[in-house]
Amino acid sequence: MFNKKFLFGVATSSYQIEGTFDEFKTIWCDKKDHIDDQSDGKIACDFYHNYKDDIKWIKNLGVDVYRMSISWARIQPEKELFSDQGIAFYKDLFKLLKKNKIKVDVTLYHWDMPSWILDEFDGFADEKIIDYFYQYAIKMFDLFDKDVHSWATINEPWCVSTVGYYYGAHAPFKKDITKMVKAQYYTLLAHEKVYDYYKDNYNKDIGIVLNLWTQYQLTDKTVDAIAREYSDMFHNQVFLYPLFKGFYPIKWILKLKELGVDTTFIDEKHLSQLRNKTDYLGVNYYQHHTVTYDKDHPFNFKHVHTGFEKTDMDWEINAKGLEDLIIMIRNDYTDIPMIITENGAAFKDKLENGKIIDNNRINYIKSHSEIIEKLHEKHCIKGYYLWSLFDNFEWGFGYTKRFGIVYTDYQTLEKIPKESYLFYKQFIETNK
Repeated sequence: MFNKKFLFGVATSSYQIEGTFDEFKTIWCDKKDHIDDQSDGKIACDFYHNYKDDIKWIKNLGVDVYRMSISWARIQPEKELFSDQGIAFYKDLFKLLKKNKIKVDVTLYHWDMPSWILDEFDGFADEKIIDYFYQYAIKMFDLFDKDVHSWATINEPWCVSTVGYYYGAHAPFKKDITKMVKAQYYTLLAHEKVYDYYKDNYNKDIGIVLNLWTQYQLTDKTVDAIAREYSDMFHNQVFLYPLFKGFYPIKWILKLKELGVDTTFIDEKHLSQLRNKTDYLGVNYYQHHTVTYDKDHPFNFKHVHTGFEKTDMDWEINAKGLEDLIIMIRNDYTDIPMIITENGAAFKDKLENGKIIDNNRINYIKSHSEIIEKLHEKHCIKGYYLWSLFDNFEWGFGYTKRFGIVYTDYQTLEKIPKESYLFYKQFIETNK
């Protein structure tokens, strides 16, 4: 059973739903050539103009918490300008959420960096970003702390660094291993500086959100054990180790040097000060990884599928992987509170006779929520936020992937509840 303090929630992010309408530029704007369907977030779900109606979906769902992000680019469209219009939007939004008795968990950075920063330097791959992010965060705390239940600094720094600077599939669409490593490092230092300031001046919870994967090896062979170890370092340990141990894995640094990466910018003393600088750990879980050895991969692993059902993202569905992941974090890293800040699935939803019957998503939510209940009873998890409230702009995939429990018609912007919305609503009513 869930106790009364457990927080049920639903999540979105600013650029994916709000719409920019050419009023300001993020690092995603004017990048249609990098998006599968040549789209952008100019309109998205038009939450910016329709938030008063859209909040009704949150209220009716019965959640305790709405996890959202503030658009850095909307707030600070120019280097020396904090937008009165952008600030007023979030003030009105928070006021309405409070009126509806919905707690707000706010993420400061969910990938919508103002484009003017990249005009000056290389974003999170440059040390200068730490002070820029710090000044933005100070402004947000001053304006909005009274309206916010809890804060998160950065969403999924793995995607910010590795997908943005190594794979080149997210903004700023770079492919440079050294920039990847720098971005991994500077996202953590930016988090630390903001965390220290907040704890010196405010008293609510502030954390960081990591996307993490349970790593399984395909066989018992020694080479597959090596593959699992390096996959874990590549995906998980590069953030979990500094955050909870105060250093990088030695094998990780040696591998980087083997690959020709200059790591002299990493300050080991500073890393040690980063340890435990988070009040809670936000965990985004979507899938596990099964790996086997690959001598041609720079980090000696490759992912393989092993027969699980898959989502429309080609991700295998394995709720047990979530349990194994949380237990691993508890045993190996930390005993601080954890929140499942994102968990959900994309499927090829179709509107038929005014309904979207998405039983596959219902089964996904059910299997993962059963794991959450089990973990909560062991005092591991204090909240679960479903991703996502609406079908929306799904980054490099554009509008081709639907994660929402509310269907968005991108032509008319009409929103229609899916059967999974009704399931989650009933699940919350039953368990609260």
